[in-house]
Amino acid sequence: MTLPTSILRRFSLLLGVFLVISGCEQTSPETDLPIFLNLSGYKIKTDNQIVGERNIKDYWIDHNGETMGIHRVPRVIPLLPQADRNELTIRGGIFQNGLTVLPAPYPFWEPITLQIEADPLDTVDLDLTFQYWPRDSILIYPFEEDFEGGGAPQFVSNDDLTNPTRLEPSAFKSYQGQWSGRVIFTSSQYNFEALSSNFLSLPRTNDNNVYLEITYQNTIPFTVGLFYTNVNATNVQELPLGVAFLSEDKWTTAYIHLQSLVQSVEPGFFKLYLKATGDNGDGEIQTGNIYLDYMRIIHFK
Repeated sequence: MTLPTSILRRFSLLLGVFLVISGCEQTSPETDLPIFLNLSGYKIKTDNQIVGERNIKDYWIDHNGETMGIHRVPRVIPLLPQADRNELTIRGGIFQNGLTVLPAPYPFWEPITLQIEADPLDTVDLDLTFQYWPRDSILIYPFEEDFEGGGAPQFVSNDDLTNPTRLEPSAFKSYQGQWSGRVIFTSSQYNFEALSSNFLSLPRTNDNNVYLEITYQNTIPFTVGLFYTNVNATNVQELPLGVAFLSEDKWTTAYIHLQSLVQSVEPGFFKLYLKATGDNGDGEIQTGNIYLDYMRIIHFK
């Protein structure tokens, strides 16, 4: 049986398209295949000391100057390589004030730039070490407290509260070094307030950032804020952050953005304050501890 001419023409056309597609697939360059980036562990270098995890949440990645977006760690992500070069610029990201709705690249860590060389479908482990911009020449630390030495902390606890408790040095546990600050909450001592000892002058410009770093392990939530006075001491007020911090059984670092608080008032001076209570308001007193370590306020010079 002889097939009609119209069917033969259709078959020939389909065969030609198939051969063209097959030829494209056979000559497809290897660069169409991805490399995989394993966003695994990281370390932080602080003043020539390497420390472990400091609550980095994301990597903010550029590929050859083009953004690849924000990527949660740990995670494996694909990278479509380019033939000439594959340069990555990576910034460590945090949650401002511990809030997932406020992700941001941390401005005080230097971006990491590296060249990726790998075959298609290979996995490249990115185990990175972030370090701070140089102290004094770029970064200023107007307040630092690591509780080392066991001396009196740079805080004045408020003993005028009802059933007050105090911030004291403790060698029971620490995040870094031998000492930390500890607040013990009992059934008879459960209200806590403390002010940093000295007034601070903090920048108010939009192009600067002011952060408080605080590493903590606690079973009693605490809040932080700034105590403010203007230059003539005619306006004195508390500037609360409005966020409570709780880590339960592990050390956690919070990166607290203070810039909006500083800019909410006229030029003046500030003290850092901490507050907590074991009184839930339901007639029961919660007992527990707050451990604090490695506290510092940072801004650009």
